[in-house]
Amino acid sequence: MQDVALEIVRFISGPNDLVAFLEAVRPVDRSEVLDSLRALMLAIPSERLWPEPMLDYASDALLGVFERTLPAFYALRIGSDVAFLRPPLLRLPPSTAVILTNASVFSEEIGDVFTPWPTNLVEMSLFLACDVADKASLCRAWRDCCQLQRVDVQFESLIQTQLDAFMDVARTSWPCLQHFCLSVEKDGSNASAEFESSDSVCAWVMHTSATSLGLSEMSFPGATGIALSQTLFDTKTALTSLVLEHVDGLEPPSSLSSNLKSLVLHSLELTPS
Repeated sequence: MQDVALEIVRFISGPNDLVAFLEAVRPVDRSEVLDSLRALMLAIPSERLWPEPMLDYASDALLGVFERTLPAFYALRIGSDVAFLRPPLLRLPPSTAVILTNASVFSEEIGDVFTPWPTNLVEMSLFLACDVADKASLCRAWRDCCQLQRVDVQFESLIQTQLDAFMDVARTSWPCLQHFCLSVEKDGSNASAEFESSDSVCAWVMHTSATSLGLSEMSFPGATGIALSQTLFDTKTALTSLVLEHVDGLEPPSSLSSNLKSLVLHSLELTPS
């Protein structure tokens, strides 16, 4: 019965529903995991634990209790306190998916964010600050995240060699990827990041099995933009959804690949007939 109760818990979405369920389960049917989960939810507001733990002010004792609750999480949503939660999460069960949401990552946090659970990470939405100078270390960490399905990354700054390196990681190391969104924050001149080559982006588009791509605040002037336009609009790929927000240098499509079901250009949506 303890195993059954644990499986039920992993599919309860609301914190209040979880509290009610734990109270209803007989003590004899609660495993150590569920006893620890119940104790933790009585010690802190339940919405700060479930389904996304927000324990940035928790004591070491509570973090120890949290570590014992980890098998109860089917999927773990982690936000801005990811580095703080690293010690207990080093014991994360391999079956628990990790969803990294709205996180800001600085250079000293690369190891804290990506190395503890590379194969658990299935989604990540994050902002990479410009002080992440060691992009090579970041790429090495990302190569181990082979189960990623959704990636939404905003860079504070990005240059050609870094773009090429990141696109190579996406092409060669993320076979499960279905959604990929890449954006660059505008600089002080309010100009989009400019790239002299779109080869790495084109290579990813041609080889990926992902169905959704988003690019934002990027510029591909001259022949670079023409090549990217032809790959995105005229070539049959796995993409069915394409969102391009302020991507300069692209040629307007005269026609769309038969696979492409929706296209958003500068917030103007076009649907091929």
